[in-house]
Amino acid sequence: MRSSRLATAGHFRPPFHSGPSVPSRRSRLNFDVMPRMNLRESEYLENGLSARWLDPEHAKNAYSYALQFSSKDRYGLSEAAVGAIEHVNIESYSVADAWLKDRLPAEGTVQVVYGDDEVCVVAAIDFLEKWQSVLVPARDDAIVLHNQGKGVLFYCHEEELEFGYRKA
Repeated sequence: MRSSRLATAGHFRPPFHSGPSVPSRRSRLNFDVMPRMNLRESEYLENGLSARWLDPEHAKNAYSYALQFSSKDRYGLSEAAVGAIEHVNIESYSVADAWLKDRLPAEGTVQVVYGDDEVCVVAAIDFLEKWQSVLVPARDDAIVLHNQGKGVLFYCHEEELEFGYRKA
C-alpha cells in the first residue's frame, strides 16, 4: 500500500511505494525497454478515466502552486488562501457525491495534485463521476483545482472533503 503525498504542515509525505507496478509475465520481455506506467496512472486507466499526466517539471510547478491552498497547521484548506470553506466527513458516499457535485462544476477540467511528481488533468465531469475510485481512504491526500473557476477541493485520507474558492 502506498501513502499519499499531501500531508500536515502543507507538505507531501513520501510514498511507501513510488515505483512502477510489477509487470505481468507477458510484459516482462519489454520491461526494460518500454516506458513504465506508475500505479496511479494505471488506476485511472482501470477506472476509465482519461488523464493527461504532467511531466516532472510541470508537475513540480503545479505542486508548488497547489501548496498555497493547503493549510500548514492541519489537513485541509488554508483559510488565508481559500474563502467560503465548507467541510464534510464522508460517512455516506452518496451524500458526499451529491455534496461535491453541488460545488464543483462539471464543465472544463480539473488538475488533481497528489504530489510533486503525480499531477494530472482530467475532464471535470469524468472526475465527478469517478472520484471515489481514484481518491483512496487511508492513502491519498489531494488538492483538486478547477481550471475554469476558482474552486478548490481538498481530499483527506481520513475521508474528509473540504471545498472553497481561491482568493487569488
